[in-house]
Amino acid sequence: LPVSNNYSRTKVTGRMLAQMLGVSPATISNALNGHDDRVSPETKRRILEAAKRYGYLPPQRAKQARSASGVIAFVVLSENLNDWFLGNLSGIADICRKRGVALMQMLFPAWDREYFEEVLQRTNPMGALYICTPGHPMIEGFARFGIPAVAIDCYDDKTQWNAVHLDNYGGAYDATSYLLESGHRQIGLLSGGDEWPSGVYRKRGFIQALKDWGIPFDQRLVYNGHFTQFGGYLGAKSLLETNPSLSAIFAVSDEMALGAIRALYDLGLKVPDDVSVVGFDGICVGQNLDPPLTTVETDPYAVGTNACAMLLGMLESHSEHAAKVQVGVKLVVRGTTRSLERVSTSQGGDESS
Repeated sequence: LPVSNNYSRTKVTGRMLAQMLGVSPATISNALNGHDDRVSPETKRRILEAAKRYGYLPPQRAKQARSASGVIAFVVLSENLNDWFLGNLSGIADICRKRGVALMQMLFPAWDREYFEEVLQRTNPMGALYICTPGHPMIEGFARFGIPAVAIDCYDDKTQWNAVHLDNYGGAYDATSYLLESGHRQIGLLSGGDEWPSGVYRKRGFIQALKDWGIPFDQRLVYNGHFTQFGGYLGAKSLLETNPSLSAIFAVSDEMALGAIRALYDLGLKVPDDVSVVGFDGICVGQNLDPPLTTVETDPYAVGTNACAMLLGMLESHSEHAAKVQVGVKLVVRGTTRSLERVSTSQGGDESS
């Protein structure tokens, strides 16, 4: 059979195979399930050759093959590689080792749907863990191949897939509340944009804390730093140039907080004497700054272990029920923040004169 461009990189179904060979789907099923009395030897030979060439298995046999593989995949795009990913991977690997399951890491340089589906078809993992944004075609791909999957920190209010995520909202709320309790009223936000759930929910937590203190949210005090040090650097400079009265900056990632601190030093400002800075994530480098970074500490290892345990539980129980598990976070106060002098401790109160 010639390799058709329409099928060479697409998951072939029984109906597609039947169409290619000019037979009925029932004939395909009979040939591949050993019902030799219902199909001629020549037709069976043609079907077996085509099925092998295109990697086709009947649904039940494909499911059995995945279960027999004993392998789960951790799928990540290279653009998402960071310390957080390494923490996830460590937790996932430990659970796999304890449960006697093989772990296969799939790293894609960039999103390529055809290549992604080809790799899934070749490796046939029994389940998958993945990091991507909501609505990413990767999620649909797992569903189309019938591969049980669990998302890592990929969720929204209407999530209909299995996910393990951080308490991004609560962590941002606590960080902002701490700054407000410390007397800060002009607080700049280095956001992560609206693409990643962590950025969305951390911004929501920030806004809600302001609201609870009777302080209106001002979009002019927000800069999207895209979770990068360079974005944090540019954002801090922009915020201070347009709002010189800022006394604090909350960055929704430690990477942006590091960039912000560098920008403040370049502007001749001291941290925390002139401007306090709070980050989010708890990466190791933050502890080694001088002064050490105040941050919302997260546990990517726990996220990884919870996600892997959820996936293995799904595989053992054959459950497809969508569930979400939230992992807690903790505000760690260090040296990049300070309380302002002569402040009112009552919510919504102005600084005393």
